This record gives sequence, structure tokens and C-alpha cells, in this order.
Amino acid sequence: MNTVEKRKVQSKLVPSEYANTETGELLSSEVKDKISITMKEDTNQFIINSDEYVVFDSDAIHYLTNRLSNTERGKIVTIANMVKGDCSVICQNNNHPHTPETLSITFEMHIDKWYAFVRKMVKQGVLAYCVCAPSGYLQKIYMLNPYIARKRKTINCELNHFFSDITKEGKINEN
Repeated sequence: MNTVEKRKVQSKLVPSEYANTETGELLSSEVKDKISITMKEDTNQFIINSDEYVVFDSDAIHYLTNRLSNTERGKIVTIANMVKGDCSVICQNNNHPHTPETLSITFEMHIDKWYAFVRKMVKQGVLAYCVCAPSGYLQKIYMLNPYIARKRKTINCELNHFFSDITKEGKINEN
């Protein structure tokens, strides 16, 4: 009996060697430095690897669509892009956790409106917050429910104390 071994043929694309046929621009001008593209020649597909992705759960999107306004969902999408680490902490560009003040400025909201938004998101199981003292004074830090959106595959198991899987019926108070 003859067996044939098939190997998956993959090759890394070098963005500076490919051009957009419509514009003539090099792929390297359209692709960020943190993204790599791998061609799978046996399937005529390619793989995009990036450090800057956000994964949303489709059932969680359905949950949010039924419970939040368009504006609130927009804020959650923006917040998802700010998540860092295995605890889903909402961080600034300098990797420091956002504070109520920095988030109210980011979203151009009065601080009282920000607190009202947070209360609603906590009640809906979307956000959680805790108070800590990393720099010698008390500070609130915010976390996004990783069952909604995440930037990593591994999540700190302590988040199970803060969040439940909102896509499972009966776990969140429907009020």
C-alpha cells in the first residue's frame, strides 16, 4: 500500500513585495508593523496574526443589542479596545488603568453621567470595578466582562468572582 504524505504549505508574506493592483500602494503601507500575514497555499487562504485584535462573543453581542442603546454599545466597543492583561482591566495608552476621571474625559461625559453609565453596565454584567491602592492612594479600576470581549485567550480565573457568562440564560438579573 502506498501512502502519500501531504504537507501544509505555508509561506510568510513580505508586505513590501506586494502591491494593491488598484492603487499601486505597497501592502506594507496598509498593514501595521505588529501584523503578520501567512499564506496557506494548499487552501488558498491566509492567516492574519496581530497583537491588536479584540474578540467579541456573538451571543454576547446579541445580549448587548437587546439591553443597551446604540450609544452604550458604542462605548463598550471602544472600551473593549482599551482592555489589557488577563484581568481585562480598562487601560490608557500608557498602560495605566483608567480612572473615572480619565474615562469621563475620554467619552466627553460629565463625571456624574459616567457614574450613571457604570452603574447600568455593572447591573447588566458588562463592567465591574474594584478599589485598590497601587500608588498609595485609593483608586477605582474598571474591568470588562471577558465573556463579552477580550484581547487574550487566557483570562485570570479570579474574574469568575466578578463576572458570569452573560450569554447563559438566568445568570444575570433581567431588571
